[in-house]
Amino acid sequence: MTVAYLGLPVVLWVWGWLAWPWATLLSVCIIAACVGGIRPIGRVQEEWRRRQELSAQFPPWVVLVIVAIGCLWSLYSGAGGFVYQNPDWDKHSAVLKDLIEAPWPVAYRLEAGDIPLVYYLAYYLPAALVGKFAGWWWANVALLVWTALGVCVALHWFVLLVQKRPLLSALIFVFANGLDFLGQRIVSGTPLPPSAEHIDWWAGWLFLSFPGHLSQLAWAPQHSIAAWLVIGSMAVQLPQQDGLNRLGLPGALAAFWSPFTVVGLAPFFLIAVIFKRGRGALHWINLTAIPILLAAILYYGSSTASPPRAWLWDAVNLREDGIRFILFHLLEWGIFYFFARELRSAGDRWLRLLFWCLPVVLVASSLYRFGIFNDSCMRFPIPALFLLWGGVARSMNAHPGQLESRILALLLVFGAMGSLPELLRAWRMPSLNIEDESVRVHVPQLDGGISEQYLGSKESFFFRHLARNSEGIPISSTPTAP
Repeated sequence: MTVAYLGLPVVLWVWGWLAWPWATLLSVCIIAACVGGIRPIGRVQEEWRRRQELSAQFPPWVVLVIVAIGCLWSLYSGAGGFVYQNPDWDKHSAVLKDLIEAPWPVAYRLEAGDIPLVYYLAYYLPAALVGKFAGWWWANVALLVWTALGVCVALHWFVLLVQKRPLLSALIFVFANGLDFLGQRIVSGTPLPPSAEHIDWWAGWLFLSFPGHLSQLAWAPQHSIAAWLVIGSMAVQLPQQDGLNRLGLPGALAAFWSPFTVVGLAPFFLIAVIFKRGRGALHWINLTAIPILLAAILYYGSSTASPPRAWLWDAVNLREDGIRFILFHLLEWGIFYFFARELRSAGDRWLRLLFWCLPVVLVASSLYRFGIFNDSCMRFPIPALFLLWGGVARSMNAHPGQLESRILALLLVFGAMGSLPELLRAWRMPSLNIEDESVRVHVPQLDGGISEQYLGSKESFFFRHLARNSEGIPISSTPTAP
């Protein structure tokens, strides 16, 4: 299911963006790798399930409740537009609108000529395909269904990772969040939180932010879902696999969802190579992932954006902000790591290796700033945070009556308080009357210089030699407030 979910949008991209010889080549690679891994992956899942304790054999009603949690969460994340959507959905809707209205590959006819859309599009493509045939409203329904499907699969991997108390584990996954609530109180000095304030940036605007899962799905589903699926499936399945022969394809497919995801997964791929001693790294299934990943790299290389980038110590004065840096890491994950015994001494050697590297990965993720809104700090750590919260849940469930577990439960409650503003903003009765397509702007019309992140050059190697020909849709590039 994970590979199919990640791969379907990539197949759509391959046939929508590449000239037919290259599309055929990549399709053969994807199909061959999927077929080669289907039977072994199914066997691995059966072996894993047989090894679980009786409490991990979930009855059907538990599965249905977890699915309901995933669907409700997806609805209130803003996907589809049936409840409140935060400002980032203006960008998501612009991308979806253009994928529906324009021929693929999408390009815009501006004063400077035809300018292609260059962005990580996998999340939007299945819904956009529905929209081409059924219109804007059904495209948004499809986007909600697509989001819910990915979230439910992510919940599946998280619950399997935790093993015990599936319903509690699912709720921990949804509300997992650092102590933003406490950090905001310390930094701002205000005794009570604003009613619906976005407090992910409590340590300082554009300084540091590790968003919780509610924020990740509400603001950046295109980054978070793929990261959750890949790290979850790898954490659960790899110990039972003979080697690394099915590791490359999910990573290559994830590149079309978010390049930040691939960077965040890289340390754990390295740990997997060490754990398996390189066995199966050059298997033919992994080799088929190389041209897939190369296509993504060449496509992103067509971007003309020049996002700000700098090492943290060049961007801020660490002598003045060093205390906030330490406080940030302490409250976002450090205190959880200290009290979660499973993160320090897991009985499973594979999980122990993953958990031990979390401090290095999380600190390293905050040392380099890339993007207008310091996107690297928010997106690189998504896989690591998935493992962190998995380890916290495992620790709490393993020793439910002990002081350590009670402290973790209290910390999780305080963490959830920091994520509640995301729900408070969206909590209203859903409406089937979503904003009309005509209200939404095209990508080049996004204001604040945001549109530059989404545009590329047709003079790049990718568009000159690999891409299909398409004419740009004529639009005004004048920024318009959505």
